[in-house]
Amino acid sequence: MNTALRITAFAAMLAAAFGVAYGVGGAVDPVTADPRPAKHEPEPAPAVSHEPSHGMPR
Repeated sequence: MNTALRITAFAAMLAAAFGVAYGVGGAVDPVTADPRPAKHEPEPAPAVSHEPSHGMPR
């Protein structure tokens, strides 16, 4: 078996392995966008500090 044939066979088997893995992965957990957007909680209002600003201008 010459070198070119070995490299070609290796590349074909590697492509087949990745193809099978992609197919099995797509069947188990399809890669699609979630049709429902995630619910986000509203952010709380920022806390207001009544402490002096220690040299910061008002």
